[in-house]
Amino acid sequence: GTASSDLVIQDNDIQDIGTHGIISQDYISDVWIRRNRVKNTALLFADRPGITASRSGSFVVVSDNIVIGSGSALGTSTHGISIDTTTNATCNGNIVSGWTKGFGIEVVFVTNGSFTGNTITGCKGDIVLSGNESTNSFNANISVTGNTSNGSANVTGAIYSFVTGGTGAVMHENITISGNSVQGCTAGIGIEMDF
Repeated sequence: GTASSDLVIQDNDIQDIGTHGIISQDYISDVWIRRNRVKNTALLFADRPGITASRSGSFVVVSDNIVIGSGSALGTSTHGISIDTTTNATCNGNIVSGWTKGFGIEVVFVTNGSFTGNTITGCKGDIVLSGNESTNSFNANISVTGNTSNGSANVTGAIYSFVTGGTGAVMHENITISGNSVQGCTAGIGIEMDF
């Protein structure tokens, strides 16, 4: 079931935060996170993204936010926007920059997701799809279109996917990558789909 629904988080300015900038999680539905400015998160606790929508969420929209990372962030998985274990997710029109210890936009275990018109600059990886063989968790029915990736510092790729180890036999399914602009990924591949 749903614990919380019809949530709107918009037009906020959030800076210099010890953990997450914005987080909505645990059986949420019909959530709009839009037009916020989030800067410098995970200053006290490691691996806390700027904006997170996760854990059994549905019908989540993350749009038109500005999400800026900090070199002082703790941990190695501090991401700009993280959408995790969510169905029917839309992430569009966001400006994400400076997440040198993590991904601009992290997509984990999402079914029916659209990631469109985002601008990502200077992140460890720009738009990253990940899954886990051990838990049979992966992404399905995902569209990554019309995004601009500039200056990724990742050695793998600006737009890429991976599945972590285990004994399962899962793969990401029905993924469309089209109409994106990738520039300045001098440390790695522009687009890599590694299932």
